Amino acid sequence: EGGVASQSVQRAVKRFFEAEKIELKCEKCNIGCSATQTMDVISRPKALLLHLKRFIVTQPSRMNASSSKNEDSKSNVDINSNGLVFRKNKARVTLDKTVSVQENDKNEENNTRSKELKYSIRSVVHHIGSTAFSGHYTTDGIRTKHSQGESSFSSSQAAIQEWIAFDDGVTTALSEKDALKSANSQNNAYMVLYELENQN
Repeated sequence: EGGVASQSVQRAVKRFFEAEKIELKCEKCNIGCSATQTMDVISRPKALLLHLKRFIVTQPSRMNASSSKNEDSKSNVDINSNGLVFRKNKARVTLDKTVSVQENDKNEENNTRSKELKYSIRSVVHHIGSTAFSGHYTTDGIRTKHSQGESSFSSSQAAIQEWIAFDDGVTTALSEKDALKSANSQNNAYMVLYELENQN
């Protein structure tokens, strides 16, 4: 539907953990230097809650501020009292069923051991709307039905898993394709919850 997403959750996670060159400046002596910043997972979390940047904050020039205010009703723009512009980013993002994260653990000899952690998608929160100050939130989540007929939102001892859409007081079953691959879901995904798969 409507083309291929140019970004995916897995690619975003990978980019988040890549080394980044930053400029540092001492507040006292005003001397600057370059440094490389890295982030590592050193203790495996049971869940990953990923927040997608759906709102882009910019500060318009004074010349463009008045024209931006006149156009904000026609576009995906909000301007707050400080003159900051909030634009809705409706870029299509592929919602991967699983994502991988590297866990880097140091042993007693201070050697780093790396292990790949796999996470499975559990739910997606959507922001439906064009601005940062208004809109509607809905959620799609996986419900697990156990053989005894009980249901829960935990993946342990799963028998059957089904996607459920939550929209205020209305809940409806939906297909995995609608939950993960529809343009509406990929354009409006705001937060995505993943659960750690069983590790041997």
